[in-house]
Amino acid sequence: MGDQPVSKSLQIRTEGIERSEALNGQIIISINKGLKCTECTEVAPLLTYSAPINPVSSLEITSTETDFENGEGVIRLYTNQPVIATDLEKLITVEPSPVFRVETMESGILLRGGFSAGSSYSITINKNLQGLLGGTFGNDYYSDISFGEQEPGIGFVNTKGMYLTSKGSRKIALQIVNIPKIKVSIYKIYENNILAFMNNNRYEDWQGDENGYSYVYNDYEPERYGNKIMDQEYEVKDMPRQNGQSLLSLNFDDELPFKGIYMISARSSENNWIKATKLVSVSDIGLIARTGTDQIIVFANSVKEATPLQHLNVNIISSNNQVLFSGKTNGEGMVKFTGLQERFRQFKPALITAKSGNDYNYMLLSDTRVETSRFETGGYRENDNGYMAFIYGDREIYRPGETMNFNAVVRNRDWKAMKNMPVKFKLVLPNGREFSTQGKTLNAQGASTQDFKLPAGTVTGTYTLELYAANDILLSSKAISVEEFMPDRISVKATTNKALYTIGDSVKLSAMANNLFGTAAAGRNYEIQFNLSKTYFQPKGYEGFNFGIRGIDHINFPAVFKQGKTGNDGSIAESLYLDPMYRETGKLQGKAFVTVFDETGRPVNRVAAFDVETQSVYYGSRTSEYYAGVGQSLTIRFDRLEQ
Repeated sequence: MGDQPVSKSLQIRTEGIERSEALNGQIIISINKGLKCTECTEVAPLLTYSAPINPVSSLEITSTETDFENGEGVIRLYTNQPVIATDLEKLITVEPSPVFRVETMESGILLRGGFSAGSSYSITINKNLQGLLGGTFGNDYYSDISFGEQEPGIGFVNTKGMYLTSKGSRKIALQIVNIPKIKVSIYKIYENNILAFMNNNRYEDWQGDENGYSYVYNDYEPERYGNKIMDQEYEVKDMPRQNGQSLLSLNFDDELPFKGIYMISARSSENNWIKATKLVSVSDIGLIARTGTDQIIVFANSVKEATPLQHLNVNIISSNNQVLFSGKTNGEGMVKFTGLQERFRQFKPALITAKSGNDYNYMLLSDTRVETSRFETGGYRENDNGYMAFIYGDREIYRPGETMNFNAVVRNRDWKAMKNMPVKFKLVLPNGREFSTQGKTLNAQGASTQDFKLPAGTVTGTYTLELYAANDILLSSKAISVEEFMPDRISVKATTNKALYTIGDSVKLSAMANNLFGTAAAGRNYEIQFNLSKTYFQPKGYEGFNFGIRGIDHINFPAVFKQGKTGNDGSIAESLYLDPMYRETGKLQGKAFVTVFDETGRPVNRVAAFDVETQSVYYGSRTSEYYAGVGQSLTIRFDRLEQ
């Protein structure tokens, strides 16, 4: 692939070595005569390599690595087997001693905390540290680790927060790295320009937050939407700090007569392109709204005191910036607007504003909507008797052999207790069959208790407790989990016939399921899901090049599902055809998720990953400068990489 550096190492992964064989074993690797390197004219003779196999009784640190994540220093200690996390903090010491946390990884230990760039640290691990497979250190482990310098950067610690109470310290945290001086500009965006500013001057930053996306704001000509109220430089070393972060105070004087919110721009004084922007509303007004097809209900409370705010002026503004409703909150801090369909059928509510004296706040409905598809939002449904019932227990999950304890409370439409009313408790098994039915009579408080003793050999899964009236009308039901908390009964291994495929190939997946006592897991149900997704193509040696392909964002890769039963030898064989319709879409990453169910229905999951090349040639470009002035020459380099 062009001038790519050629690897000088070969990695080999083995399977099937039993623990007893690895205690004092030795591995021998032989490569037959005929191996040829990329720049050789002659073939290599027979090559043989031998090395001892590290026994599982020995715990070793194989390598170390330092890094920075969001300005926080990270040390990774890779081990030859997972470690036991019990009392891990007591077994590790670091000198000099910064404040740090200890976490476990699948392949070792992670230290995260106040490690400084350009500093060295001595790490000591007590020999009592144990591996998950039984390995131990022979002696205490010592190592010296250094951190390199970080690239200059600046960013707001909380990327999604929008509101800052006016009755608090009014400070926001910045993560500043290797920047001696910053320039902070604050612009006030007026109330009647908020929607226009949001539509034209903010963009989704998909790389800014691992839990989704955050927003960045364009600070070019913000005076079109408001006024600059502050422009000040700060020496970073003089800024107050907390937990390794710099604190920026927003105790500025705002004497402008119009209400609004604030856009904060913080940038390096020396390199203006290193910057961060954030939108903040400084207010003690907390807003909650519920929107329906014909009405909007707004609740207002003090952020600091959590008390209702009375006589607050509230406006509902449409997506095209028209005031649809205006009103004041009542004694409970609530205001209700109705007639949305009759009066403003062609308008869509987009913004809620609230003001009281000098305090002002806003709520953008598109940003604050709560996704309810995963919740039960249907509400209460009346039954023929008109009774309401509530069932609760001491726990939500039980083991076989334990006793379930429940209580039920029954009320009528007027919330009066149903005294001396006969009811029936029915417990239903996960397969739908009835486990037990017990008759009860409610006491003077309209309540009754019921216990169910589970046999030690009962099936696991989700049970359902149902409460019926005497005439067999269902009053309420509750789901309860019964689990054994036992280890997997089968082991599953899944591989693909190749690690790299091209369009038109078939991905052949092979899996093997075995019972842990040695026999094949034959006749077990399995499910396989094949997924394809776009991945970032950035070959080594071509940093700074852009190999992206515009216009393919609309392409979706639907998941492909397979299911069946394992063979007599516990084997699974499925395939995925790589459709030519995905040609010229860049580099893809594929994953095959394999789920095999044991005899009790418990799933065991494994995943096999593979790569897909959709094109034989990649074209990349790189410019000499990110910014170019008028009359300035600009060098653009193009490269063609062949697979």
